[in-house]
Amino acid sequence: MDESLVCIKLPLPYNSPSEINVYLLHSRPPVLIDTGLGDSMSFEILRSALARERVRPHEIKHIFLTHAHSDHAGAAAYWAREYGTVIWANSRETSRLDGSHANFITHNLASVFYRLGVDKEAVQMAAQNFEPQTRAYYRQKLDRFEDLPEGFELPVESFELSVICTPGHSPGSVCFLENKTGVLFTGDTLLSERTPRPTLTTDGPDNLYYEAMIELAQSVDSLAALPISYIFPGHGPPASPEDLINLARVSLARKKRSIKKKISSVVTPFDLIRKRNERTRGVYLAVDLYQTRAILESLLADGSLKMEVRGGVEYFQRSKTQP
Repeated sequence: MDESLVCIKLPLPYNSPSEINVYLLHSRPPVLIDTGLGDSMSFEILRSALARERVRPHEIKHIFLTHAHSDHAGAAAYWAREYGTVIWANSRETSRLDGSHANFITHNLASVFYRLGVDKEAVQMAAQNFEPQTRAYYRQKLDRFEDLPEGFELPVESFELSVICTPGHSPGSVCFLENKTGVLFTGDTLLSERTPRPTLTTDGPDNLYYEAMIELAQSVDSLAALPISYIFPGHGPPASPEDLINLARVSLARKKRSIKKKISSVVTPFDLIRKRNERTRGVYLAVDLYQTRAILESLLADGSLKMEVRGGVEYFQRSKTQP
């Protein structure tokens, strides 16, 4: 697979991760796994890399998305519009590809944050950080895309790639398993330089996908049962499956223990991140609050916590049956 697979690293405007891996598969015709951001600089870097491989953009007939976060799918709409490229994604990623996720952030996110105990001042402080994300998701809106259901075999000549649904990082996250070699493309489900985590995702018109941490742990377990030889992640270098699966399991367990340890009385989700939010002036409010609420959902599911809603706000405390 060495000569037929090329990893193209595109820059990201973050400290970590600072790059996104886009994979070119030299099939007939050539295809891409993920696109990078939708900005002109990323596309020019990608086009130059393709030219070095003697591939012209119009020859890319299919792009397969591991998920629809803007760093992985930001240029999908451009490829579809300019070159007629067929875009493939799991149907559970629809909200990030039809504009509804951006609408949710604009019109509903503040009310959800209030339900999670965030005060008005903190919401207003963080609001300016939502605008770039909203623009990105409006920009990647697609008229249509093809579904990637579990077990689907990708139309890629010379490869035997099948879809493994791995919800958690996002509801429609998928991995692609090359059945002849055991190589697995994981997107952000398993990463070599950081631990996997759920990220803010809508689940319907006015709520968030709180089952993310539960499903992510289940997805990691399902990958552990597969005959994987090597992993090519969405960020960072390739790695052995044993290393990344163990890293993910340890990290997910540690996050649950950490949140549970903080709960000694009745708290809101925001109470658990309030000090960090004040230090960072709301920059990470959406990330921290969503991940915390997803962890709380997993603790509710295993009986460690109980929840009640008072005055439209969620309150959590330890279950009497749990130490």
